[in-house]
Amino acid sequence: MLYLCGYGHFAASARRCRLSGCCRAIRTVSSFVDEHFSATKVNVGGIENIVRQMWMNLLGRFGNDPALPGVVWAFSDKYSYKDGQVDAVEQALENFICDH
Repeated sequence: MLYLCGYGHFAASARRCRLSGCCRAIRTVSSFVDEHFSATKVNVGGIENIVRQMWMNLLGRFGNDPALPGVVWAFSDKYSYKDGQVDAVEQALENFICDH
């Protein structure tokens, strides 16, 4: 997916700007997921056939990931974050974005 960021042959400059902004956001959030969670790799995927808008998923994956090679949302042993964990990640992401 990310290789599309380098293409410069789109007809409308407005579309280029939107795509460029989207790619910058994907790179920034991917870097955060990589650094914050110490991910082995970050999977980036788009789901456009299920929802009307472009929907991007950025998933930190790890060598000991029991869901591999499958997708995380189809894995039966999922668990929820504990109270406060989501707030902590959101704050860390906000700080990361402000610093970059």
